[in-house]
Amino acid sequence: MGSTTIALISLAVTILLAITSYLFKYFYELNVQRHNNNLKLINERLENFYGPLYILSMVGKTSYETLLKVLKKEDDPDLQNPLSEQEKLEWIIWVKEVFHKNNLEIEKIIINKAYLIIEESVPQCLIDFVTHISYNKILLKKWDNNNFEQIHCLIDFPVDFDEYVYNSYRRLTSEQLKYGIKK
Repeated sequence: MGSTTIALISLAVTILLAITSYLFKYFYELNVQRHNNNLKLINERLENFYGPLYILSMVGKTSYETLLKVLKKEDDPDLQNPLSEQEKLEWIIWVKEVFHKNNLEIEKIIINKAYLIIEESVPQCLIDFVTHISYNKILLKKWDNNNFEQIHCLIDFPVDFDEYVYNSYRRLTSEQLKYGIKK
């Protein structure tokens, strides 16, 4: 083997090492960029969609439980038994001043930030929630006109809404922790 052959082999090894090094660096940086993009999306979903929905959902749930205590209806959480006139007035105040305002915030988040939803399509419980709020707006307008014939929304609050929000929030915070860092 002559010195020319050794020089060519040495040059080939150097070029091969340079290409390998470049490819390793390229794929490493691509992986880091993918990781950072995923973490950024998780953080955005938590900050602008699931985080606020989670807090508002828990506030709504706690407020409802408080109202049941005020009405002494803890054993009738679906309010299946008729309400007295005093209980109806209490119910109307809570709906107007607590639940509806809270729900309008949730509605705004769902409508304006739907692009942050984890799933490929909008979950039915979110559509049902917005539909529930739409009907509540009509109900409150009737109350503003002193029409109290109906005090409950005909379109029920979706029973799976809180669970969906909670599970999605937990899933995202778990993924966030998996990446080892927050925002």
